[in-house]
Amino acid sequence: MVGHRHRPPLVAVGRQSNRRLPRRGFASRHRLSRGLSVSITVVAKFNPRPGMGSRIIDAFRAVSPQVHNESGCELYAAHLERDGDVVVMVERWSSLEKLDAHAEGAPLQQLNELTADLVTRPYEVWILDPVLLGDPARGIIPRA
Repeated sequence: MVGHRHRPPLVAVGRQSNRRLPRRGFASRHRLSRGLSVSITVVAKFNPRPGMGSRIIDAFRAVSPQVHNESGCELYAAHLERDGDVVVMVERWSSLEKLDAHAEGAPLQQLNELTADLVTRPYEVWILDPVLLGDPARGIIPRA
């Protein structure tokens, strides 16, 4: 077909089956140096019902040892909003394939079950592309 542009494959993460995220070549999009090896950074935001932030953290405590042992997991760290209940997860994965396997794995299914009644809406997930700024040692999250 003339003028038809190939669309990149899509990936769904966690319970976000209705939110599909495009896979793109981030090195080409942001002009990263050839040979620069970066991990996949993911940020997930949980919006707990009032007073349930600590229960969300407890759910992460239950599954995090399993996630930390998953192939490709470089970082899986919880952060609780100061004086609030919002929980933000910062993750780093060695490849998109490893992230996809995590998204389909038993620990994330367990987490979804543990948090289902604790949140006001499904969690939000962002797969982030690095953008090199200034000094390569400080302007990008390096591979672990």
